[in-house]
Amino acid sequence: MALPDTFQDLYSAEIALTTTGFSTLANAATMISDAVDNSTLLYDLILLEIKVGGTAAATAWLDVRILASIDGGTDYSVWTTPLLILPGIDMSVDNPVYHALFKAPQRWKLAVKNNTGAVLDIGSASYQGIKGQVID
Repeated sequence: MALPDTFQDLYSAEIALTTTGFSTLANAATMISDAVDNSTLLYDLILLEIKVGGTAAATAWLDVRILASIDGGTDYSVWTTPLLILPGIDMSVDNPVYHALFKAPQRWKLAVKNNTGAVLDIGSASYQGIKGQVID
């Protein structure tokens, strides 16, 4: 009788997202990253990291959403109807580093809205893809 297969998670290297204008995002403005094409990478999960900075305030936060496409990357969901609404980033502390884990769609974009009352002075995002592998 054969032993059951063992599954192991494989993690990619850190991959930077192109986030034009994120590091100077104005209050009430939204940044949308370039698209990520997962159709050949085939990651099961995405571990997202966002690094931001600006004026810390007790009631300041950033909204974070994942937009997706099912038509080969022609049309993406929009801010008001995203694939996923992630927990917001608390900006009551200086320079928070944010992490979120989500199921990877075939094609996706990161969207972040600034609700801090001020312009950001730091803004970058990267991710690590995770997929399972059967090992014997």
